[in-house]
Amino acid sequence: SPPQPSQEFVGAGSRVKLVQTAASRRGLHIDVVREDPLIWVIDGLCTAEKTAELKELLEVQDMGSLKKTDAYIDDMFDERRALKEDARLLVSTFQCGSYQHVPEAYKADPLRSFLYCALGRTERMSDADFDMGLMAVSRRAWCTQWDPDDLARSGFRKTAGRWKVPEPMLRSLAPMVVDVLGAGVEGLPGSYELPGAGKSDITWVLRDTTVVRYHEGESQVPHIDTSDVTMLIYLSSDGGRTCFPNLDLSIQPSEGRVLLFCSTSPLPSRYGGFAGSAYGVPSDATMHYG
Repeated sequence: SPPQPSQEFVGAGSRVKLVQTAASRRGLHIDVVREDPLIWVIDGLCTAEKTAELKELLEVQDMGSLKKTDAYIDDMFDERRALKEDARLLVSTFQCGSYQHVPEAYKADPLRSFLYCALGRTERMSDADFDMGLMAVSRRAWCTQWDPDDLARSGFRKTAGRWKVPEPMLRSLAPMVVDVLGAGVEGLPGSYELPGAGKSDITWVLRDTTVVRYHEGESQVPHIDTSDVTMLIYLSSDGGRTCFPNLDLSIQPSEGRVLLFCSTSPLPSRYGGFAGSAYGVPSDATMHYG
């Protein structure tokens, strides 16, 4: 389970009086949790009516027809993926008739058993077997980039179900996003036609939209978003907190609550140098999981 926070967001951080005064007139409560990195919690922006509308839009969707997102960090660490991978490696090792030759010291690890056979009895392995082994090695090598202590703190075991946000939901969310950013967003349907989407010196581009549905035992791997700004909207008060372990901070979910934070330090050019990458260096302070 996530660690108990030593700093709650309620009342934490300094207040931006002008913003708060304007927000309070609209029935909003903005808490500036931190100024560096910038983390805001906004209550009242996503009203009870809007939350109900978003939930209804989800309910009428055929989730099976939506595009699942399966290229996230969490998928690489999911214990169910590792178990399936191990099972396939063992089947391949048995099918090539080599398992009895595997040293006892290797048999506890399906990948080591597979590699022993692949190197010693190459002629019995198919191209598909070699591709599978290569993918298993690549995944495990990639996972070593993560600090095992961070993973242990998060208690991660299984990833939640994730889907691309359907267009009707994006259109419903557009007014809130424009309210926060004060401008239209490229890739967000209908945002430029809204009254609040006036002229701005800043161009916003939507990089990723995901709806996440958690079940028992599912969570996230600690990670840093590579977007300049992340906006999370909680559609339920149930479930665990959003934790920022490097800040010793966590946010309690509440139906309709909006969590906004900046994950990068601004740069004049794109970090990574490719189209669509953020204009900033990712900040370790914003590593989070939920």
